[in-house]
Amino acid sequence: MGRVPLVGLALVAVAAITGCEQEAADEPHRVAAGEMIEGSGVPSELGDRPVVMLPSGKVTFTVTDPIRKLDITDTRLTEEVEPDRGVDLVGVSWERERFVYVRDAGEAMAGGVQADKSEPVGLSLAADGKTYRFPDVGTMDGLDGSSFFHVGIPRAASKVTLEVEYDGLVQAVDLRTGAVDKGAAAPLYRAELAAGAEPDETAVSCPSVDRDRGRLRWYLSCQVARAVAVPYVPGHGWVGDGRTFIVAWTHTSPGSIHWIIDDNRYASYAAKQLRLRTTLDDITPVATLDAEQMSSSEDWLVFDVPVADAHRMRFAGEFVATPTKAQGTGGQHPRRLTLDVEESVRLTDPTF
Repeated sequence: MGRVPLVGLALVAVAAITGCEQEAADEPHRVAAGEMIEGSGVPSELGDRPVVMLPSGKVTFTVTDPIRKLDITDTRLTEEVEPDRGVDLVGVSWERERFVYVRDAGEAMAGGVQADKSEPVGLSLAADGKTYRFPDVGTMDGLDGSSFFHVGIPRAASKVTLEVEYDGLVQAVDLRTGAVDKGAAAPLYRAELAAGAEPDETAVSCPSVDRDRGRLRWYLSCQVARAVAVPYVPGHGWVGDGRTFIVAWTHTSPGSIHWIIDDNRYASYAAKQLRLRTTLDDITPVATLDAEQMSSSEDWLVFDVPVADAHRMRFAGEFVATPTKAQGTGGQHPRRLTLDVEESVRLTDPTF
């Protein structure tokens, strides 16, 4: 029997090893239930597009139909991907739009016109009592986290939901029906809050009544310039059941103050606020939003009140007035006046 050359044996061994490596390289990655693999690009197959409204804007999801196989261009892995036995593989991606609300509502929930105090969003997949959390998705704006994953879903699960958490509130999207369990976020879906449904900026003012007192003539200017109802305010979170946050821009001051002897002898005054208490349904504000942040000339007040068809805003305070001009009074006019303020207005629609 002839002897096999050593070189021949080495070549056979190398061929065998290379063949095994090639076979291993050809073996696809099997995705288990709950496993999430970051996608590359955008989903190649379109599917359902459920929408979830957050205080920071609208998030539109794309959830594909089950995918049988992914090649190496669909993920950041170096091998092809297939679902494991009993698992459906779907693509889940999203995009967030910021400016989707009526201006005042959007500014109030973002913390100001130039602010974006968006809370980080938690994203999870829930299937029959088991929860699988996505990697960090940031604020879902695509800038501080991925916005596309391939996800393994248990095929036999009776219910599969995508859970979107914002500042403690979870909204659940049923991936089989597309229905969204909104919870306290339900007001965000109202047409009245949508951009493009901008309400008329009609102020609600106190009754115009002259407040005469002897020789003193003056009137009170008070109004709610704008108001909006929202379910969320940064720093205060989500409003409780049966309640709403009403964010209002108000203005109160005495006007046209005169001390009069006759038509030719009088003194004019300017007023300065000593104290002012503004309440809504006899409830004091829980927060104040800075005027500069809210693109207005005065601060906005935030009230946490029960939901109602109408609300009563009351103004009570004290102003001090000093002369700015005197004509023919001979010095008889007062050098200081104290003006008491007490008035109210009725808000019939907090989204006006």
